[in-house]
Amino acid sequence: MTVNKLVVLGGWSGLSRVMLPCANALAQTLNIPMQVLRYPGYEDAENFPVPSDEAQGNAPWALESLFSGWEHQIDEQTLVMGWSLGGMLAVALAAHRSVAGVITLGSNRQFQGGEPWQMPAAAFQSFSKQFQRQPAKTLDRFIDLAVSGDPVPAAMREQVVAHTQRFHPQFQSLADSLALLGSLDLQNVLPNCPQLHVLAEHDALVPVVAAQEWAKRPHTQVQVLAGSHCLPLSPEVAPVIAAWCRKQWGDNR
Repeated sequence: MTVNKLVVLGGWSGLSRVMLPCANALAQTLNIPMQVLRYPGYEDAENFPVPSDEAQGNAPWALESLFSGWEHQIDEQTLVMGWSLGGMLAVALAAHRSVAGVITLGSNRQFQGGEPWQMPAAAFQSFSKQFQRQPAKTLDRFIDLAVSGDPVPAAMREQVVAHTQRFHPQFQSLADSLALLGSLDLQNVLPNCPQLHVLAEHDALVPVVAAQEWAKRPHTQVQVLAGSHCLPLSPEVAPVIAAWCRKQWGDNR
């Protein structure tokens, strides 16, 4: 089996562009095209295919609507890679339909809850309430959390801002996708394909002990790297993923 395309799902708050350096490097290494899947109401993917209004229905952030909008862009030879919320959606998508493999960066089986491998539910609820009151300030705080744990957080923050400063997702889409992040539970979602889950040792949003939960799943390899939640901007990530892909599918040329 060969891989014919890489599709990418970004994180919450319109950070799909942060994925591009890693995704482009991986696609070039594998000699395959790369495509970013768009989220409803997220302007950061304005040049990529958009799910139709009919597919979105009345609840664009319902999983069924998202999957319906993406299905025509995916087949059994597609490699799906996602960061944070995007990684969780990649796993759910791979359980919904057959794909070649799944890669997640800084993603969890369930983002918030009462277990050590989850963000504490009270902290997530506080963040959600703050977002409703002060969305711009909360988004800025989210970036601070994402870069926390990086060896040079100020420099990493500059990179994140550079990738995202021109894009302004709609408030309701951010609210709906944040609610999805808080409710999505993958503990019993088991795609029948190879999976690589990459986590960061000092991630302030996804505890590194989440690696142990991913490792319990079949067809799964887990890799823990140094750094923060901003794994797609780490130069270590693309080579790790490429090595895993070569192990799974050979040279793919």
